[in-house]
Order: sequence, then C-alpha cells, then structure tokens
Amino acid sequence: MKIRDKEPEMHRSAGVPLFVAALAIALSACANHRAEGQLASYRATVGGEEAAVVRNTGPWFVWPGQNQLYAHLERIDRAPSATRGRSHEVDPGERVLTVGGRYCCRAWRMLDIGEVDLETTLLAGHVYLVRNTFGDGVMTFWIEDELTHQLVSERRSTKTTQVKNRNVGIPAVMFGGFLR
Repeated sequence: MKIRDKEPEMHRSAGVPLFVAALAIALSACANHRAEGQLASYRATVGGEEAAVVRNTGPWFVWPGQNQLYAHLERIDRAPSATRGRSHEVDPGERVLTVGGRYCCRAWRMLDIGEVDLETTLLAGHVYLVRNTFGDGVMTFWIEDELTHQLVSERRSTKTTQVKNRNVGIPAVMFGGFLR
C-alpha cells in the first residue's frame, strides 16, 4: 500500500519541471517580442578597455527634505540604452547622446524634467560623466571627461517641464525612485 501512496506523488513532481520549462519558453517569447516601429536597444559592439563608458550623475541616496539634481543617459544614437543603471558602455567615435535630467523639490511632490541631444566624440578607455545644472526653469546639460573634467560636448539648455512625482513614497524615492 505504501508504494501506491507514493506513486501519485511521483507523477505530480514530474509535471512541475515540464510546467516550469513551458512557462520559461512562453515568457521569453513575450520578452523578445518588440512592437513594430520600436527601435532596438543600443548595445556596444566592443567591451572592456575598447569601449567608452558614460556614467549618470546624481545621488544614490536622497534624504527627506533635500532638493536633488540628477542627470542620466537616455539614448545613444537615437536608440534606447540597453543598460539600466549608472554606467553605460558605448562604442568610441562620434555619437549623439540623448541625456535627461530631473530636479526634485517641494518634498518630492513635483519634478522638473528636461532632455536634450548632445553631439560628442568618445574615446576608447575613457570615462565620461553626464552633467547638468538647474535654475529658473532651465536645465543645462553637457558631457565631460571624468579624469580631466574637460567638456567633450557643447553645453545645451532646455526649458524644463514640471510634472507630478508618482514615486512620492519615501522608500521609493530614497532607494531608486529617481535612478535609471
């Protein structure tokens, strides 16, 4: 009798890996599907020392009540960056980098946001920073070499758009509400 009691258990456990495999295949098909007309994400063709690195600037941690300014890389040559986080590997050469910025104020209830295209020439092995300033509703962006602090793009300004912050919860703001 004990053999018969364990037999259905064995059949159930054999179906679990099959279900997990089918689910993984279905989810990967959904993840790889791209809407028609959507640009493919940008991925550098070189890596390591052969690539240029572009880093976002801004705080990792935001204390309640502080005003914070953050700059990030949105697109490389008009294609969205495939890299999420603070550092992006980019092929060296002439590039158009679309950079964005956020200024958080008024107890995180409002954000001032801006975005511009910057033309630059990136060198292999160099690290570059996306920088910005904000004042009187205008955000100014530029790219600079991290080591020499020389500008490698022109400074370009844009009027900001003020939007309501949907990440008002303090934990969301403190731990990545503004990070890209």
